[in-house]
Amino acid sequence: MFLIEKRLETALEVVQRIGKLLLSRKESILNIRQKSSWADLVTNVDLEAQEVIVNLLKASFPNDVFFGEEGSVSLEHLNRTWVIDPIDGTSNFIYRLPFFSVSIAYFEFGVPTIGIVHIPDLKETFWAEKGKGAFLNGNRIYVGKKKTLNNALVATGFPYDIELRKRSASLYARLLPVVNDLRAYGAASIELCYVACGRLDAYFEPQVALYDIAASLVILSEAGGEFKSLDGEEWEPTSTSLIAANHHLLLKLLAFLRQEER
Repeated sequence: MFLIEKRLETALEVVQRIGKLLLSRKESILNIRQKSSWADLVTNVDLEAQEVIVNLLKASFPNDVFFGEEGSVSLEHLNRTWVIDPIDGTSNFIYRLPFFSVSIAYFEFGVPTIGIVHIPDLKETFWAEKGKGAFLNGNRIYVGKKKTLNNALVATGFPYDIELRKRSASLYARLLPVVNDLRAYGAASIELCYVACGRLDAYFEPQVALYDIAASLVILSEAGGEFKSLDGEEWEPTSTSLIAANHHLLLKLLAFLRQEER
């Protein structure tokens, strides 16, 4: 247990340091390139930040494994593994919007055990350790209590895959009239943390990667939230979609989305 607490303490220090690095680089992005599509971007700052994160964590935990957005190990190796997204919301970072984060999770024996999401521009740090609750800047947080779709503020994300983006557009259009409103912040880690603290009521995304959500899922779970894959199955590290909310709202939103797929 001491080693888990030591990892949490170290990772909290690391995200603060990386947050300062990102803020210092916002006006000096030297390179932007596409990855899987024209909507999926990476900058030299992403690469620099990930290298610094890995080096700082390795200095304290040299035998741990590191899985990151910019280069990765196999998903089979999720014991004593750090899952890192140096900048979630890279497009927001490029456009100088505040919704980008540093996201770090730690897996022990395949179980997400530590989650930290730091939003530098907003000076907010969400974190959780399995079994010990979720926090925002030191204050305990909990998911909201909404139970019906018509008063739920729902967030989503847009797939990088262009064909999936086209197919998803009609789903968003059908959902909008039955919920309070729909939001898209462009950073899954932040949207899930907002569900965890009650700023949003639910979140779903048809295409999402482990490094985008790993840390936030620990936070969400410790805040009383639940999550599944959009196919209704239990979420696994290899899952490619996600839905999250409190128990009652998750079931209702999932039922609506599954019905609309038919």
